Amino acid sequence: MKLSIFLGILAFHIQIGYAQDFQLLKNQNLNYITQVSQDRYGNVYVVEQEGTIHQLDSLGREVVVYSPSMIAEVSLFEARSTVRLLVFYRDLQSFTLLNRFLTPIEHYKFENDNIGFVRLATLSADNQLWLLDDVNFSLKKFDKNLNIISLKTPLDLLFVEKDYDINYLCEYQNQLFLNDKTTGILIFDNLGNFKQKIPLKKSIDFFSFLDEEIYFLEDGTVRFLHLYNLSERTMTLPQAWKTKAKKVICQKQRLFLFGEREMAIFRY
Repeated sequence: MKLSIFLGILAFHIQIGYAQDFQLLKNQNLNYITQVSQDRYGNVYVVEQEGTIHQLDSLGREVVVYSPSMIAEVSLFEARSTVRLLVFYRDLQSFTLLNRFLTPIEHYKFENDNIGFVRLATLSADNQLWLLDDVNFSLKKFDKNLNIISLKTPLDLLFVEKDYDINYLCEYQNQLFLNDKTTGILIFDNLGNFKQKIPLKKSIDFFSFLDEEIYFLEDGTVRFLHLYNLSERTMTLPQAWKTKAKKVICQKQRLFLFGEREMAIFRY
């Protein structure tokens, strides 16, 4: 009995690599790609450097395009909530909400006295926003309707390195995930309490989720980590994309790979 329990626990930590057969479905050139995301319907979104956003279906066919009235680089784009897509502009200290047809439904500029400089912003499940405030280096939850800070978590003790580079923030399954190129991926609960850290072998600038796994690119492979039982698996990329892939989106039997100016879709 004790042996079976031990083997079960050990299995959670085994790294499994899968050899995959890939069939190229589409290859497309784009302008310089800065952000990617996907919604719950399987639509994929590609954000170009000047702020144009392309909505693609699961076959890579363009559905609709959002061209902002003002050219500005998008610092974070989040489509996971599907009905409210967030476009955050760090340089403008503002964000725009789009509906699923990429029509603007709200624009907001951060002007609250309790908010210094917003490095990153993302939507929360309770219709508020998570903010990373650079001025006092803290994680804040902001209710824009009441114009108040509802939660605040100082981050000083969680980052040993002074030269932090926090570049991505998102909420998934009532947990908040924060990525720092130096420290790794930090996980918080929905009250802003720190839970655990996922150490990384190399720095990344994007991760996403597939069911109960978090995944990201690392050394020419897609690394999948289960959020609850700690198991891990990897998927080796097609040879031609091992070095040029910058971002990845995984769906059931489809893999979207993004270079600086190129997108490829594979069936696996």
